[in-house]
Amino acid sequence: MFGAALYFEPSIGPRTYEMETRLILQKNFLDDKLVLAANATLAQEFRRLHGDPDADPTAVDFHDHWDKETDVNFGFAASYRIVSNWALGAEIQNEREWAGLNPFDSGKRTNEAWYLGPTIHYGGEKFFVTLTALWQLPVAQDFANSGADSFVVHGITNADDFENLRIRLKVGFYF
Repeated sequence: MFGAALYFEPSIGPRTYEMETRLILQKNFLDDKLVLAANATLAQEFRRLHGDPDADPTAVDFHDHWDKETDVNFGFAASYRIVSNWALGAEIQNEREWAGLNPFDSGKRTNEAWYLGPTIHYGGEKFFVTLTALWQLPVAQDFANSGADSFVVHGITNADDFENLRIRLKVGFYF
């Protein structure tokens, strides 16, 4: 079995606008015991930031302004059904950020990080639950800052949106 999906998620808030687009691919093997999946995500967001009165008055940061950012994420996962209704797996993710809305402008890259971790999945007749823990691998890069200004310490980035550990719980009900 092969599956493909295109996913759109708009987010609108008082100081944030985001459009996330995701391509999801899945291929099942061994009578659906082994599942391989891949995701590619493009998220473009606008955040309303307050001005910094301590900044240079000629700088953009001095005034209230809309900050623009693009995230491009790639995820790959595999899971294997070990007993009826239960599967164990692993997932790896690569997250990249750009200042602005053009992810093809290498001069605007800001951060990159990789995450790896296990998953456990229960799929019942009426619902499913998936728990994933992803640890940031010590291979992060900070393209926007260097030296003492870098957000990368011992290979781990501490920039916004880059946690050291990500825990995700998905619960779904069939109807």
